[in-house]
Amino acid sequence: MVITKIQSLKYGLTGLLVSSTSLPLYIVVPTIYTTTYGLSLAKVGIALMLVRLMDAITDPLVGRLIDKTGSSNKFKVWITPSAIVMTVSYLALINPPDNLQSNFQVLLYMAAFTLVVSTTAGILSIALQAWPMQWTEAISEQSELISRREQLTFIGVIIAATLIVVLVSALVSLIVLLVLVRLVLLVVLVAE
Repeated sequence: MVITKIQSLKYGLTGLLVSSTSLPLYIVVPTIYTTTYGLSLAKVGIALMLVRLMDAITDPLVGRLIDKTGSSNKFKVWITPSAIVMTVSYLALINPPDNLQSNFQVLLYMAAFTLVVSTTAGILSIALQAWPMQWTEAISEQSELISRREQLTFIGVIIAATLIVVLVSALVSLIVLLVLVRLVLLVVLVAE
């Protein structure tokens, strides 16, 4: 199968969309939970660190599960649901309910939704990174796909960092919009 430039670009755009989530997650979440709920930055940091440590356990397990998926579209089977769950969880994470009454409830809520966001982001990333190997056997085409993804991933990180610096006061609303747009684009890009 010959990979077209349009297919390469569409695949690369997934990297831009996924990469634009991580940086805001680790800047916006601490800001929301320390300023709105009064949690200490140390508690929020420890919770975020523990969630990231869980990725060391979940990511290899996810890789094995994806490998064992029997579908010829095994990556799409994992990408779409993980993108949806990640988006919904991200929205819940940055818009916590008003009825959380104690610091423990707030911290537990934040940690639980951060874990879901992080785990589903891991699923999404692993599936997207492994997809070129199934898509084509030609090393040059695999390299083209991976290069395009990494180029646009880098651009996504730059965009996210720039938006954070420039739009700090409206960041939460902007991230909600970006997350929703990302979900729609990701579903459209994957559903070809």
